[in-house]
Amino acid sequence: MAEDNSYASDRFNRQIKYDDRKRQYCEQNGISLECIKYTASNDQERLEKAIKKILKEHGYKYFVESEKHDDWMVY
Repeated sequence: MAEDNSYASDRFNRQIKYDDRKRQYCEQNGISLECIKYTASNDQERLEKAIKKILKEHGYKYFVESEKHDDWMVY
C-alpha cells in the first residue's frame, strides 16, 4: 500500500514539474496557455463551457450543433 502511495506521489510531483516547465516555455515564447481545472474536465457541460469561454476571450469562432435544426451554428 505504501508503495502505491509513493508511486502516486512521484507521478504527481513529476507532473507539477512538467506543468511548470510548460508554463515557463509558453511565457518565454509568447504562447497563450490556458489551464482548465481537472474538476471541469470530469463534467462534459463544464468542460464545454470552459472551452467556449476561452475561445470567446481570444476571439475564436466555434461551432455548436443545434438540436432544433439538426445543423451546426457558428458563434
